[in-house]
Amino acid sequence: MGFFGFGNKAVVQQEDTSGEIYSFSTPFMKIKEGNLALPFVDKFTTKSAGAIYFGIDNLFPQKLDQYYYTSPMHGAIIDFKKNATIGGGYELTPKSDGMDTLVKINTFKNIVKLDKLVDKLCMSDELHYRAYILIRFRKEKGGLKPEDATWVEPSKVRVNQSKSHVFISNDWSRSLGVKPVPVYDPNCTELLQCFVYEVDTPGQDYYPIPRYASANNWIFLDGEESYLQKTNIIESIFPSFALFFPKKPQGDKEIEAVQTSVNKAKGAQHAGRIFTFFAGKKEEMPELKEIPKNNNDNLFSQTSQRIDIKICQAHTIDPILMGVRISGSLGNGSDIKQSYVIFEKNDITPRRKRIELFVNNLMRLFGTPANFTINNYQIISETIVEDGGAESSKKILETLQKVSPLVANKIIEKLTDNEIRGIADLPNVIGGNRIQANQPPQQQGENTTVNG
Repeated sequence: MGFFGFGNKAVVQQEDTSGEIYSFSTPFMKIKEGNLALPFVDKFTTKSAGAIYFGIDNLFPQKLDQYYYTSPMHGAIIDFKKNATIGGGYELTPKSDGMDTLVKINTFKNIVKLDKLVDKLCMSDELHYRAYILIRFRKEKGGLKPEDATWVEPSKVRVNQSKSHVFISNDWSRSLGVKPVPVYDPNCTELLQCFVYEVDTPGQDYYPIPRYASANNWIFLDGEESYLQKTNIIESIFPSFALFFPKKPQGDKEIEAVQTSVNKAKGAQHAGRIFTFFAGKKEEMPELKEIPKNNNDNLFSQTSQRIDIKICQAHTIDPILMGVRISGSLGNGSDIKQSYVIFEKNDITPRRKRIELFVNNLMRLFGTPANFTINNYQIISETIVEDGGAESSKKILETLQKVSPLVANKIIEKLTDNEIRGIADLPNVIGGNRIQANQPPQQQGENTTVNG
């Protein structure tokens, strides 16, 4: 830092790239204004031989992909749901015995690359609520027989008004290389058809809209917040004080003396050092003023938790499962387990059934004599939940037996309901991790807090 422009190096003007959009494998874009939760879909707004727009710019699916990378909370929830769905693997149960059955099962697994297919299907089920697989057939005497299957990213697919065809393009921003493919039908004679998976959503005839889309504005803000923080920290200036001199420096020696004095006062080793100035007149004395600290790095700090909560609400998942503690709330490991049980029943179980049905229909198309089932798997199990346990209750009982009745009563007053129930070998109850409610009433005038 120089004084009055002295000691500063020449500033080289550089091209401003603050608005540049970077990409790696997926073409990211600049998100425009408007309500991100409500994509524009109109059957009369079409392009490329009847492909219905999905979004005002026909790029809503691409934005869903982009949100997965830009929002830490949203991306973590998507991965959490996918792992909760398929983390325990799957089973293929043959419908009959014999080597021929095993050969058909292994052939199907190799053709569709079943492990990768199921993993992508679980991801797309939450991220897009739809999935597409291109099936290539060959002609035989009895009709068409499937011989190959290729996964297609949902963001590359659009449909027509009758939903008889899908349209595939690697670049919908310019509608390049749009390829129409008929939707699979047993009566269709085309050698290339598309096997479609969609989750039913209310009022949507053409494209299912994910449930979490109601929080797209919060998801976008979650990604922008980190970029805003980085920009403000990098672009901000953080001096602690400024020196004001009543006159210009008289030569290089005076400039060097000022710079040397400032440099000797910097750093942790000089904390609390006293600055001493001498001048012939009071008017020539330099003035030292403290500069207010830049608080740009704290922008949005009050809304960060609200963003996380709103994203979790849209995903129908308790924030505690994602490591977010609500201010003023109580809870321990048993609350996490209870939240996961509710989440699993409400979200994961229906998702597994949908995916099992789709894969079994695909196996039926390939003539594979087996049943596909997803293993019942829980990310949160008894082994990682803090529930006190019999050992803890035993130690409490031993302590109570060693002390006097008066001290024992004082200890019991500080125990939770579940800790007292554990001493009596009774199971825990929901809400029993609070201190006993039957405490002596406070005297009038004391501050009391009511937890509703």
